[in-house]
Amino acid sequence: MLSEDVSWIRYLVGSVLTAIIFTAISGNVLVCWAICADRRLRKLGNLFIVSLAVADLLVSGIVMTFALANDLMGYWAFGPQFCDAWIAMDVMCSTASILNLCAISLDRFIHIKDPLRYCRWMSKRVVLAVIAAMWMLSAMVSFVPISLGWHRSFQSESIDEMIVVHTEGRVEIGSAPPEALVLESNGTLNWTELTFVTTSSMVSGTSTGSEVVTDLQRDLHQPKCEMDLTKEYAVSSSLISFCIPCMVMIALYCRLYFYARKHVKSIRALNKPLNGGAVQHQAHDHKAAVTLGIIVGVFLFCWVPFFAVNIAAPFCKTCIPEIVFKVLTWLGYFNSALNPIIYSIFNTEFRDAFRKIITTHFLVFSSCSQRDSIRSRHAQHQQQNNNSCNYVPANCNLLLPIHPNQNNQEPRILVKSPMVESCQV
Repeated sequence: MLSEDVSWIRYLVGSVLTAIIFTAISGNVLVCWAICADRRLRKLGNLFIVSLAVADLLVSGIVMTFALANDLMGYWAFGPQFCDAWIAMDVMCSTASILNLCAISLDRFIHIKDPLRYCRWMSKRVVLAVIAAMWMLSAMVSFVPISLGWHRSFQSESIDEMIVVHTEGRVEIGSAPPEALVLESNGTLNWTELTFVTTSSMVSGTSTGSEVVTDLQRDLHQPKCEMDLTKEYAVSSSLISFCIPCMVMIALYCRLYFYARKHVKSIRALNKPLNGGAVQHQAHDHKAAVTLGIIVGVFLFCWVPFFAVNIAAPFCKTCIPEIVFKVLTWLGYFNSALNPIIYSIFNTEFRDAFRKIITTHFLVFSSCSQRDSIRSRHAQHQQQNNNSCNYVPANCNLLLPIHPNQNNQEPRILVKSPMVESCQV
């Protein structure tokens, strides 16, 4: 009964996560498609949105897909080399996504605050250089230290030698250099120095022999792919990937919000609108506040818990359960599915482009299906007419041609019958 409940929960979680992955992939593909297809969206600022969509597309298509397989199977089945590549891809794409969010906020702030200076500064070369710099920084934070092994709390990825000592019905598992074992005069081994292996699933310390051997056999056949970060790498990568961009983005959006309110007040003072206009301006203020609140709030909601745990985990490995870390990781991944909605659907031009793409292709598919159906019905009707015209009953009255032969063509003969009123032969 318990195994059936666990299987049902696993299927439910797998279905929900698959739906999130599908939503993220389709949404980000639609963003790139809309910018390429619609001339109105081919703006310099939207290149940052394309870069954001590409980063989120890599997160959803590669990182989230293998994370789903890893979580559902309970072990990593793709080899240790690809494990490091997957972790590096996770860090790089998540960092690039956050940096692109920061670049979008900076682009919108300059565009609204000083549009004349924006046109002078923001050329296509500058935008592409900023995008390339963000991706290079993301790669330096991820692939360089991970390929050199700086991110792990222990240097060796696998245990070359394992010493199992049976003492009084107990099994102690650990790794130690050869000089740590001293052979005493009575023929027993004295364990002078022992470094226990600590992972999320391996039993460390002392336990019963059957439990340790069972867990050890399971871990040897079911390897794990988890981020066991050092304190230095966890703090430095979190500062570069999240903390600094987050503070910059919050500061820019706060300044942008107050500048927008000040700008609206100045317009009110110049135009002196009536009560209806004042109500309309208040509605615009409320909408702007809600939009900015959603943008900043969703971003903080998705990423703050993960990076808080990511920084605290190296300092206290046993304080955070594994299930909590996985839930917070997927919460950060979920931001990749929300970015197309937050940064694109709220824009009228993007919304119109999405509607045009979806309706056009739906209508093309529908028209093709309708055309095939009409052709099929027409063929069946033509076949029935041919069968009716080929059969002439005995009591048909053959009439003379109604129209004269103008172009030396064969005359048309009308056949009248109780069964067939008229047909062309």
